[in-house]
Amino acid sequence: MNAWFADLNTMEMIFAIAAICGGALLGLRLLLQIFFGGGEGDMDALEGDALDPAFTVLSLQFIMSFALMFGLVGLYVMRQTQAGAGLAIAAGTGAGMATGWLMHRIMCWMQGLQHSGTLQLDKAIGASGTVYLTIPVGGSGRIQVELQGRLIELDAVIDGDTPLPTGTAISITGRRGGAMVVSQI
Repeated sequence: MNAWFADLNTMEMIFAIAAICGGALLGLRLLLQIFFGGGEGDMDALEGDALDPAFTVLSLQFIMSFALMFGLVGLYVMRQTQAGAGLAIAAGTGAGMATGWLMHRIMCWMQGLQHSGTLQLDKAIGASGTVYLTIPVGGSGRIQVELQGRLIELDAVIDGDTPLPTGTAISITGRRGGAMVVSQI
């Protein structure tokens, strides 16, 4: 290994060091994510909701994958094609940018797969369901409604002067505090 490294010229050494550092850090990051998780305590200090979207591209994944591919492609071009340093830098930069962009797109796609599972009760307005526990005039009862793919029970009140017995088909017309306002269908 030392003989191979000693045989490299200055530009080839720069490419080799970039590839080794980028690959080692990317591998270390992968191992840390596998064994310790990569959820909310993510190591990307340069990423986050508060940042301008233009700057979220500049992440640790982008930098590490850029360095890895810049080094590998630059070293390949220098050693295998006997091209000059300018062409090797251009090829390495192009490959690094393409890999960094691809890594960014993969991370954005994976982030889109996240789902909080939190019920958004405002989305229930307009939905229909049935009365589960009688809703008296001036009081509250319970309804069953399908919301976000689940059958749930919610507190409900009515605006009218007729109680709604169990089994009555209802439509949700609004919210009042923590209860849904319903009317008979």
